[in-house]
Amino acid sequence: MKNKFNALSLAQHFEAPDDYIGHFGWLCGYSASSNFFVNALERFTRQTQGQRASQGKVSLVAMLDPTNVQISAKDVAGLLHLGMTPTAKSQNKYQLLHAKVAILCYHHAQDKSQWLIRLLVSTGNWTEETLTESMDLVWTVDVSANDLAQMTTEIGQNCSDIQSAWSLFSWLLKDFNTELLNYNQHSETYLAMSESLTWLENIVQHAQGTPRFIDNRKQPLFNQLQTYVKTLGAKNRNYLALGSGFFESQSENKIATVPSAIASWLKDNNFVTQSCEMDIFVNPKNCQSISLSFDNLVKEGFKVRPAMINEKFFGKNRHLHAKFIFSANYRENSNRCNNAWIYLGSGNLSQQGFMHVIGSKSNLEAGIIQSVENMYWEEYGVKPEQVITNQLPIGWEEEISCASDLQTGSDDFRETIEFLASPISYLIGEISDGLIKLHLPETMVSDRIILQDLTLYPHNDETNKPCSLQEDYFIWGEEANATLPREVLVSYQAQGETFQSLVPVIDEFGRIAGVPLQALELEDSLWQLLNFPMAISDDISDEQIDTFEENFVKTSELNAPQNHNTSTYPIRSVMQWLESIADKQTKISQTDWQTWCFRLFQTLSQTKDSQAIAYFRKDLGINPLSVLLQPAFRPDFAEDGQNKEGKQYEKVIQDIEKLWQVENLAKLGA
Repeated sequence: MKNKFNALSLAQHFEAPDDYIGHFGWLCGYSASSNFFVNALERFTRQTQGQRASQGKVSLVAMLDPTNVQISAKDVAGLLHLGMTPTAKSQNKYQLLHAKVAILCYHHAQDKSQWLIRLLVSTGNWTEETLTESMDLVWTVDVSANDLAQMTTEIGQNCSDIQSAWSLFSWLLKDFNTELLNYNQHSETYLAMSESLTWLENIVQHAQGTPRFIDNRKQPLFNQLQTYVKTLGAKNRNYLALGSGFFESQSENKIATVPSAIASWLKDNNFVTQSCEMDIFVNPKNCQSISLSFDNLVKEGFKVRPAMINEKFFGKNRHLHAKFIFSANYRENSNRCNNAWIYLGSGNLSQQGFMHVIGSKSNLEAGIIQSVENMYWEEYGVKPEQVITNQLPIGWEEEISCASDLQTGSDDFRETIEFLASPISYLIGEISDGLIKLHLPETMVSDRIILQDLTLYPHNDETNKPCSLQEDYFIWGEEANATLPREVLVSYQAQGETFQSLVPVIDEFGRIAGVPLQALELEDSLWQLLNFPMAISDDISDEQIDTFEENFVKTSELNAPQNHNTSTYPIRSVMQWLESIADKQTKISQTDWQTWCFRLFQTLSQTKDSQAIAYFRKDLGINPLSVLLQPAFRPDFAEDGQNKEGKQYEKVIQDIEKLWQVENLAKLGA
């Protein structure tokens, strides 16, 4: 049977490895869409949109070019689209944020100490078009906790690549408003981010060798390509392929100077032969200056070819968007691509994208350069993924013979600023006194000057009536069955212009843009707890369900016939419920304890109106939660309040006691 091989889509590269769950990640890019992120986040977290909306946790942080329209937290649960600060925008560090990079952190579903970090470098944007229309390339590398325990040269190299990419993110994050991520140090979002940062620190400490990941903050990509190729030495390479979704625009230069510059340097320094076969792969309908300089390129020895996109592996009706350079040695008596190397990344083969360091007239770009092993020209006895024409959009069946077969196409870019960080990055929701109150961040309360230029009103509200501002909060509305909004629309003045942005609302559980939580009876709440650490809405195992239904006295039995002693039903229900919680939490690992406490607080909060709990509160005057403070009901590492795990757990129980209004009642078993 032949080996089967299909190229993964950009979204599929977010897929969690077997037995792993996506925990937290950062990405940057020029363009993105809601549909792409809904797809990618479901693969990353193994949760549906509804499950993520219920959890209210940020799993992916996106830093995009300001010309990209803001992506709503309601439209994409689990994503936080950070706004660039107006100050950073005014500094004009780069023309476009064009680098397309992601750092994705995963942990094992049952053991958080087993983590994995993936670096993903793409030539394509985080958009639906990348999945369905354009031909792009993706490069990834993984490093796990197990890898660091058995270091090799290759693992050290992978760590070096992730370290280099994280250096770019650390620099870039300073230009964006990250206040929301640091708002609540007792939220699932903050915990996930903190744990991921710890894993990254471990990787950085194990970095070895020169990184293959590059960006143009200090040197143009062209200069860094030269540095890397020099380390490979002169190897009589006789083939050079260059491809790009965009070349120099007509306004920049009527002659395509970058392909010529690359080829000239390689020849002058003997990294390719003087008679080297040279191909430029283009989108014939949109190749900018290639069409205008066709004759000159042919004189220099180039052949201009249409991108050869293998539909079997990359899909039908694709247009070239990938940016790449590939060089190798071809011999008639060998199928192997000898002494091969490759560049791929965001940087187009244009002056802006490849030849300049960042600046007001050049972009922020990133990519990789590496040698290529075990790659072959044709599929003779090798796996499909080892054939170069299955990995790159190249092939030699067609050649463009004259300039009239090419079109310059469009070189337009977005110019209007769509989204910058607003003065308020989040609001804290509260329902009290029959009012929905949206509290300002503490940093904003005293800044009345900014607040005077701020208007907040319901998103898509037809009345367009602004909310009234009190001393430190906005009054959102007054309803009989009030629920917090997930996000609100803020309008503000800056530099003489009016801007608008969507701002997420944080609830009492620290959930960001979370959907309203439903009230739960005991049996429903137990399902959420028994299924930890999986998503709240996921199904638990058949074995757990069978055991649960056999042993648990359901709350519905409170409605048993009057000739039964109905007072025993809520007592038995609550006791068995408590025993099940204790049995579950005594088996929780220390690395999962903080997350368990978040789940316990949220779930028990949803049971405050349970019939069984009401019976203990009103009829018996007993606090049933007190038994959960007994050492036997707690894991060894949190059996008392002498350490942070024990203190966190006791605070959760105390907060629930107040919510249930049982804190002053007799303790169960006293």
